[in-house]
Amino acid sequence: MKTLKTVGIVLALLFIIVATVEATDLYTASLYCVDKDVFYCSIFNVGTADKTVRVRIIDYNGIVIEDSGEYVLEPGHGADWHVDNNYGNFHCRFTVSGPKTQVRASAQIRPTHSTTGTATLAAE
Repeated sequence: MKTLKTVGIVLALLFIIVATVEATDLYTASLYCVDKDVFYCSIFNVGTADKTVRVRIIDYNGIVIEDSGEYVLEPGHGADWHVDNNYGNFHCRFTVSGPKTQVRASAQIRPTHSTTGTATLAAE
């Protein structure tokens, strides 16, 4: 009877652990923006399931200046968040449901109205 009780407790704990979705944080290094630069945080879901993501753009002093809130990103889709015309150092913080291997994330500096970055850093 004691063995059955122990097995039941172990199975219940295992179920709780498996059912819990862990969040992963990814960060980029800082990039310096000058006049008319646009700082972007970009993320793409390379997995096969929806991912809940949250993107924050953080300045040199650690102040969050842009926060996406929680956002569902479908498989094969990406999203950008940005701040315009700001001077200074910024970096991205990405919080993702599940393993980091199923997303690609980066910070970019682009000239105003450009689709190509002048500098890009991958998040780790």
